[in-house]
Amino acid sequence: MAKKDSKNEWKRFKKFELENEKLRKEVSRLRKQAKNSFVDNLEQKSNRVEAGESAILPTCENCGNQDVSVIRIERKDGNFEIKVCKSCQHKTEMKKRK
Repeated sequence: MAKKDSKNEWKRFKKFELENEKLRKEVSRLRKQAKNSFVDNLEQKSNRVEAGESAILPTCENCGNQDVSVIRIERKDGNFEIKVCKSCQHKTEMKKRK
């Protein structure tokens, strides 16, 4: 019986070894994705700052979606903007831009 138990233990060991290797590869892949995502976010922020926009993407007050377009309006009494959500069509009040 000792040989059979050691054979089963060896199979379990090999199974865990293969699972461990798969998990290591998955962790490595996820780390690369996270790093690339972080770098992309930094690039987007720097591009937005260079364009004269705020560094943080505007979000919809109603649904929380980041698919918001900013409409700028120039009038005699100053510059204003309205934010419109493309998914729920929510519009903010007109606010004066600085």
